[in-house]
Amino acid sequence: MKYLLILLLSFPVFAEEEKDICETIEGFASGVMKTRQLGVSLKDVLAPAKDKVLRYIIIEAYKVHGFSTDKHQKKAVIDFSNRIYLECLEGS
Repeated sequence: MKYLLILLLSFPVFAEEEKDICETIEGFASGVMKTRQLGVSLKDVLAPAKDKVLRYIIIEAYKVHGFSTDKHQKKAVIDFSNRIYLECLEGS
């Protein structure tokens, strides 16, 4: 729960430009995947997230396998945050 609180507090909901929004979303996606790789439960992460976009990112992160090695965890974070960033740019 404390991981999500830190994550949500670091996520500014309003940004002035589309690129800034996508960069912010990419940062959130990275944080969610790091949290997922730490083994924090989906229930704990999803509970306080009310925004539809945030919930989507969290759910998508938990569809990705949790890895045990640092190398694979870092790759999962980079791959996932890049995917979400690209989705945002394509949707802007």
